[in-house]
Amino acid sequence: MDVFAYFTGFNNLQTEDQKIQFSKPKGAGSNYPGRTIWNSFVSRHWNKWGIHNAVIEELRDWDIHPVSILLRENGLDGEWPAADTFSTLIYDTLAMKLFGEEAFPPNCEILGTPLRKALQPFVQRSWNTIRAQVHAQRSRKNEIEAVAHAACQGKYNACSHTFRLYSFS
Repeated sequence: MDVFAYFTGFNNLQTEDQKIQFSKPKGAGSNYPGRTIWNSFVSRHWNKWGIHNAVIEELRDWDIHPVSILLRENGLDGEWPAADTFSTLIYDTLAMKLFGEEAFPPNCEILGTPLRKALQPFVQRSWNTIRAQVHAQRSRKNEIEAVAHAACQGKYNACSHTFRLYSFS
């Protein structure tokens, strides 16, 4: 019941930013005992379940990985895309990958609302993980470029060719 109450509060929010704030350790969701129970359960099993990898694969298959969106629309330094604008596209194929056809209503290829809502926090968690990784890389941009440049010193053929390919594409 505690976990159900936490997700009811989460699902009643309208925007991704509200949901992110709600989910933070000191956010409004921290008032729900179900938050701790849920986060502990997910953290224990997250890597074993392989959900993040499945989400990433679906985001790439649908060409809606947040980094792809950034590159396509704003460049890597642009505004971060909102997960709820894009992520709903992957719910059906992600559910098929994770749960199989048993997860779908009889004779239907569209996932039902309850399971659709249950997938949202998992996809949001992966989206937030990618966001944190990109943010960390943005803050270390010069360092990463210097290391890459140093690694290519003395390897003119391979690295120069690679840099040339990417600089014109």
